[in-house]
Amino acid sequence: MKRFGAVCAVAFAAIFLIAGCNDYGNTFQGNTGASLTAISPANISAEGPNGKDLTITLFGSPFNTTTIAQWNGKNLATTPTLDANSNVINLKAVVPAALIAMPGTANVNTLSSHSGSGNNGLSNTLAFIINPPPNPLPALSSISPASANPGSAAVTLTISGTSFIPSSDPTGGSTVNWNANGSQTALATSSVSAMQITATIPATLLASQTCGLVSVFNPAAIPTVPPSGVGNPFSGGGGTSFNTPGFAVSTDSAFIASCNATGVNPAATRTSSIAAAEETPALGLDGRYVAYTAVQNGHAQIFLRDTCTGAPSGC
Repeated sequence: MKRFGAVCAVAFAAIFLIAGCNDYGNTFQGNTGASLTAISPANISAEGPNGKDLTITLFGSPFNTTTIAQWNGKNLATTPTLDANSNVINLKAVVPAALIAMPGTANVNTLSSHSGSGNNGLSNTLAFIINPPPNPLPALSSISPASANPGSAAVTLTISGTSFIPSSDPTGGSTVNWNANGSQTALATSSVSAMQITATIPATLLASQTCGLVSVFNPAAIPTVPPSGVGNPFSGGGGTSFNTPGFAVSTDSAFIASCNATGVNPAATRTSSIAAAEETPALGLDGRYVAYTAVQNGHAQIFLRDTCTGAPSGC
């Protein structure tokens, strides 16, 4: 027992001596370069194979004219921004499109000129998040057929347009909604491709004269969690088509023509959702009320119009 204790004492002493004499095994050199405080932008949606280079701005201090930005340890083309006294106030760096083509997280830091074994010129590291691309806004161009007689059996509806999301997508794909008489009903779909959807209008919705507005809805992209653990709350995309053509359940030709024209908007093919939101009227679920914006002298106002104003009773 005494011999075992002596062996242990010798072993611990040897470990202590080795640890105490091996400086490089016990010391860690911290970053000695600039203090990086922010990146702008700090996140972007993945650009895919057809993306463009991205310019980011790095803020912090102290930078010098030879400080360069690094992306996952690789040097970026960097340009310093100077003030009137030739002091570097920030850095502009170009991130090649290939580096932001896929979702993920990149580590960004700066490297300043340095000398001596105790100086590495490195700044701290900030995370840059590459979000999954957002789902597009669907554009509905036409429906066929566009009418049926009251009391008809279920109708197979073909919807044409662009930016539809196939059912195989993790989100479940595009869905079709029927809006009439103040309520919304989801229609069953049997086929969804990027440019065409086949849906079924059940007989229960065709029992009596009505005008049903047909819309396509794209769900938001499913957020992914990059290696940093930081979520993606801003790039879901999706939404409802601006175009919502009317399907007439009637034998009255005038009613059919009026219903078919309801909700049809030539701005539906616009690619800018912001511009469309400013210029495109939004139709209520029952087709009666229309909301729209108007801008004058830099001020925007929202207007609501009752389409039954001045119309015969029973509108």
